[in-house]
Order: sequence, then C-alpha cells, then structure tokens
Amino acid sequence: MTIVKYKAVNPVIGITVLGIAVMLAACDNSSTDSNNISIPTEREYQIISSETNLTDRDYSGNNNTMQARMILKYQLQSTHNDAATLSSPLSTSGNFIITPSLLQFADRAIPLPISNIDERIQSNELSLMIKDGFNLSVNEGEVMALSPIDKPQEQDLAKMFEQWDNLKSLFQQVPMLPVKLEPKVGFSKVSPKDKHLTWTVEQVTEDTLVAVLQGENTESPEQYQKTYGAFEVDRKTGWLNSLVLINQSMRNGRLVNHRLAMAPKDKPFVMSIIWHAYADYDALRIAEDSQRTLNDIHKDNLIYQDMDSQIVQALLPEHQGIIDNIGSWGEDAMKELQLRFVHGLTKKYFSGEVLYQDIQAFDDKNNPIDIQFWQHNRSWVNNYGGKIESASDLLPIGWDNTASKIKKINHISAKLTLIPEKNRLVTRPWSELLAKPYHFGGASLQITLIDANTHLYKVVMRQTAEKGININFSQFNGQMGDAMVDQGYPTWLSASEQDLLNVLFKYGEKHVNSNATAFLLKLTDIPETMSFYETEPQPQMAHTNPVTFMHISDYYKDLANPTSGFDYSRETDFFLTDPSQLQLSVKEISDVKDIKSISDDGHNFYIPMSPALAMSCKPEIEQGFTEGKQPVTWVYDTKALTGPAYHLASPDGVRRYFYDKKIQGKIHCQGDVTWQHVTLQPGERPWLVDIGPWLTQPSMAENPSELLKQYFKIQDDEGTNLTIRLPENSAELSIKDVLVDGKFISVSGAAAKVSIMQISAKPIELPYQFTFKPLP
Repeated sequence: MTIVKYKAVNPVIGITVLGIAVMLAACDNSSTDSNNISIPTEREYQIISSETNLTDRDYSGNNNTMQARMILKYQLQSTHNDAATLSSPLSTSGNFIITPSLLQFADRAIPLPISNIDERIQSNELSLMIKDGFNLSVNEGEVMALSPIDKPQEQDLAKMFEQWDNLKSLFQQVPMLPVKLEPKVGFSKVSPKDKHLTWTVEQVTEDTLVAVLQGENTESPEQYQKTYGAFEVDRKTGWLNSLVLINQSMRNGRLVNHRLAMAPKDKPFVMSIIWHAYADYDALRIAEDSQRTLNDIHKDNLIYQDMDSQIVQALLPEHQGIIDNIGSWGEDAMKELQLRFVHGLTKKYFSGEVLYQDIQAFDDKNNPIDIQFWQHNRSWVNNYGGKIESASDLLPIGWDNTASKIKKINHISAKLTLIPEKNRLVTRPWSELLAKPYHFGGASLQITLIDANTHLYKVVMRQTAEKGININFSQFNGQMGDAMVDQGYPTWLSASEQDLLNVLFKYGEKHVNSNATAFLLKLTDIPETMSFYETEPQPQMAHTNPVTFMHISDYYKDLANPTSGFDYSRETDFFLTDPSQLQLSVKEISDVKDIKSISDDGHNFYIPMSPALAMSCKPEIEQGFTEGKQPVTWVYDTKALTGPAYHLASPDGVRRYFYDKKIQGKIHCQGDVTWQHVTLQPGERPWLVDIGPWLTQPSMAENPSELLKQYFKIQDDEGTNLTIRLPENSAELSIKDVLVDGKFISVSGAAAKVSIMQISAKPIELPYQFTFKPLP
C-alpha cells in the first residue's frame, strides 16, 4: 500500500473545536436524584462536520473543502476494560470504546476518501482501521489517548492519522459538557481554554441544561476568529443531548468556516442541513428585505376540505413506490437512497406526516438482504402542483460488503403510516390582523405594514409541533417573496447554521423566532378579510399500509403507477410536475381551417400543423426544384422552435433555406379534423383514462401505439396538456399492448378532459405556392 504523506493542518480549530469539544465533562454540580433513573452506559450519536473556504466562495454551490458524516457508538468501559455500570451521572473521566457504523469523509488535503459504502474498502487499510473503532480515554475532561482497536501494520498510516486533524477530531468528541457551570440562567464564565470565549447558561430545566459559548478575537488578522456554540446536556444522566459549534478563522490568508454538530442518531434533519449547506442558499437567505426579489403570486387553485378517515385511507393506495439515488459523494458515486411515494393526484389540499417503518431490502429472488439504513429525516406529505407526495431519505449502515449489498437491492418493503393534520378555516378582518397578532396555542400570525405607498407588508408565522398556521397566498393579488427573520443569533452566522441551531435548540426569549417563517407581500389591492388555516396533527385518524418500492426505472415501466413531481428536478425546476409543462409558447394548428403556409424571411417555407392534424393532412409538391441533384421534399418536424410543422427541406432534412426558387402544390387532407370533448369525473386513479368505448371501432386496438398521442389530447382541470405515457419500446407495440388493465392509458397528471380526434369522410385540398427571395 502506497502512502502519500499529507498533513491537514488547522491550528485555530485545534484551539476551538478540538480544544473545546474534546474535553466534554460533567455539566454542573447540582444534585439530581438518580436513584430511580436508569442511566445508560452507551449511546449512539450522529456527528456531522464541514469546512468551507469563505474567501473564495462564488455562491455557485457547495464550496466545502472537507465534509464528514458519521454515526458513532459510545460504550463506557470500567477500569478493567469491561462494560461499566452507572449509578450516578457520567463523570469527567472515563474510558470508552467508540465504533462507527457509518462514515463518509472527504478532505481535499487527504488523498484517501473514506466511506463505509466503498467497494474498495478491503484494500483501504485506513478504512479497515477506522471501522473497528477506537479506545478513547478521558481524564478530567481532557482526551488523554485515542488509539485504534486494530493496530495498523503500516506505521506511516498511524502517524498520518495523528496528523490529519479533521479526521482525527471526529473521534475525539466526548459526549459530556466541557465545563462546570452553575445551573442558573444568566450564569457566565470565561472559558478556561480561551480568554476570548465566554460560557453563558441560557436555559435550565429539571432535566436539561443549555449553555452557549461565544466570542471573537480580532486583535490581528493572523489570530482572527469568531466562535458560536450551543450545548445541551441531560442533567440526570450526564450524557450530551446536542452540540453545535461554528468557528471562523484565518488560515494562510483565507477565511475558513468550520461547522460541527453532534446529536442523537434519531434526531432528524441535522445531517442534511450541514451536508447540503450551499453558499448560494445562505446568500439568498441572509439578504435584507429591501434587496429581495418579489414574484407574482401563483394561483394554485387548491381545494381545502374537511378531513375524514376515507380521505386518509385513499391517500395510501395499493400502487408501488420509488427507490431513487439522490446523492453522489466525493469522487465516487455513493448511494443515498430515497423512498418516495405518490399518495394521490388531486387539487385537494392535504398536509400531514408519514412514518416510514419496518424497512427491508430484497434481492431479485425476493430474499431479504442483511442491510440496515439510517433514516435521517422526517417525512411530511404536501400537495405540490396537484401531486401529494412524501419521501424518506436513507443512508446504508455497516461496513460488511455494504456496496455489494446495495447493488443487489431489487425492491424495498416498508410500512407507511399517514398521520393527517386537521385544517380549520379561519377568516378575520384584515384590519384586525394588522392591529395585533393572531394566536392559536403556541402558533401565531403577525402582519406588519412596511410601506403604505406600495402596500408592502411582512407576514411572520410561528409554529409549534402541536399547532400551526397555514396561509393560502392565492387569495391575494400582487407579489410575494421570502423575508428575513431575526432569530437572535449573531449576524455572522449563515442561514444554514441558524437553521441547524433551530432544529436542535429551543431556548431563551431572544430566540423567539427560531420556529418562524416570514414572507413579504406587495398587494395590488387591500383585502377586507384574510383566510388562513389552523392546523394540528390528528393521530387518531392515522392509517397504515404496506408499500413495495421499486427502482425508479422499474417503477415507470409499470404504467399503472402515477408520475412523481420530483423526477425531473435535476434537469429543470425543482417543483416542475412533469415534462408536459415544458410547452412551447407557439400555439399548435389543430384545425384544417387554420392551415396556412409561412416564411419567416423569404428563404424558408413551412406549414404548421399538430401531429394529430398531420395524420389527416400532408403537403404534396406539384412543381418543385432540386437541391444537390436531389428534389426537395416535405419533412415533418415535431421539435422545431416554430412548433410542429412540415418544413420544405433537402432530402436529408438538413438544409431548409433556399434562394431564387419557386414551389407550388397542394395539401391533401383525408377529411376535416374535429374533436369530441369528454369531461372526466374524478376517480381513485385520475392518471388512468378509460378509452374502452373508443376501442370498439374496427381494428383500432391493433394500430401502432404511437398513434395514441395523435388520436387523443388529454388535459388537467387547468387546461394543461398531459403527456400520454408509453413504454420505451412503444414503437414495436400496438395500442392494446400499452393499455393498463386492457382499457386505460396512463398520463402524466390528473386527467379532467379527454379530446378524441375524428376525421370526416370528405377529402379536402388546399393549394399553396411560394417564390423564394434571391440571394442578398
């Protein structure tokens, strides 16, 4: 094994992140009755860390120079190196065995990315050393020793591990509070490790203590640093509940930002906030309200309804779910799986939580695969563009051939439990809401006038886990955009860092906005009243159903499954429903009476008509000319910028510009094209359209399946054309071969109207002629 000697040096982090976080000791000296408390001797944490070069960031994406995410198990050992027992809270000294069940680490200064999901793990001695874990010795809050359980044969490797601070520090986080603090709100003391840092107790309850560490050193550019940290400890057990530490420092003339979070494994959203903390997102979020862009208010036309058990059950139908790979990591493709389920296609508003439980992977022979997943988020179900969906993000756990196990996954089973929210409509006078905040339990709604001349308002909504307020902004006319909320944190913290603190800590009056969202409203007219919804969970109405999840390619092979609104997010807009919304602004010519020939500049010549109309009508040349010894011809192009049309072109279809020539002929139509319009009633599967009655026409089911897109136009309730979905090999199949259950065609949204093309028996001829301009 060839070892390249690099050293990732971080002198300031050595003082702050390491010097502070590695010496976590008992929280306070207050007495707590632990006689009746079962104190655990082991705990499992997620540890997430990143390092970003702020000097060179260009707000174009993730500028991390280091990223790490890990699940680490701490097991307290006795002095005899066997399992310990605790009759009192965890003390400042102890020995631990720490074992990572998941680790992905990449550092630009280290040429060896490490992942438990790496096919080359058996040849990576560093990964083999890490997966077996470490002995961690702590004395009076100080890390005295960190030694690998499995000593590497390569001595250079052990030495390099000692030098790679960003990697080594991940295993030096000790799950207790670093200093002794009086359990009194407002108590503060200077950090014994750094005179520029101060500890302050922010909150004390019977069970927990929350302390903040902050300060800065601006004495010289070389010593520049800013630090903000928050720590929550369980006073009865001594174990740390949560830790967030943000540090900015100068290194080699560059401003570097280091983030560290430590939280229980089952705490949702922590990992995602740091891992996906993009600079452009932070720049957008911290912009002043006066600098924000406002957009026209979208009219979503959602229908709000009273909740009942039938509605909830209908949103866990029997179709399949999607397995998608939503992430790459480092230089190697790394599987971060997402289970996604389309609950329904409807304009009816719905919100709630979905629990993804009993997750089990299977191979193509339906044998269970021995692989576990870390479910690091909570799943909310909402209506986006008429599609109600939920998703759960998963990271595979374990070091035992994890990569090969992932490749064997054919499908995944899971138990989904849908917990709906109750939505109660409330209407209040606008003047009343402007005069004072509206409260619903711990939730509130506040409207403030910013500029009377432009009718600019700021709307702030605060939510709790039990109560919420939801506004349908479609009731307003004007523009809206996100607004800034002062959450009581230092202004140098990024939006992502404030989000992280909000997820892990709820403390102090100065952070009253930590669960708030805000919007700017610029209204064209002032409403007399405003409607909104009080929301609260309804666990008594929960419904559970098993779901089988398939790889996304296999999922779409089954046309009985509905389309997801997030499949095209990487290519277009995140909330784009499907490709059918990428429609040309050019209106298609669908009636014979509208057919006419066009030239844009006197050198091209084309006849617009829809694919359906092109089935009945085709231009023929009576007097033409040659191009390169070959006669020009008509080429039908459905992808032209001018819309679908017949274009006069060279035989190969490439050349479409001509000079000083003349063409004439006739457009022959089998008959006039008319459309029979049928309004559809909402059903349980609105993405499936019954064309059974139409199939009774002789030999119709035997026609090529591609003709379905010409014979039928299907629209949603807003008149948007929906895409008719066909298999990949549809060119080889007849209409009957692509139908679901023998009579349904599958479309990309909720169908509300179907138009069926009909061709009359009376032929029609339309003459045309054109003379091309000479060369300029």
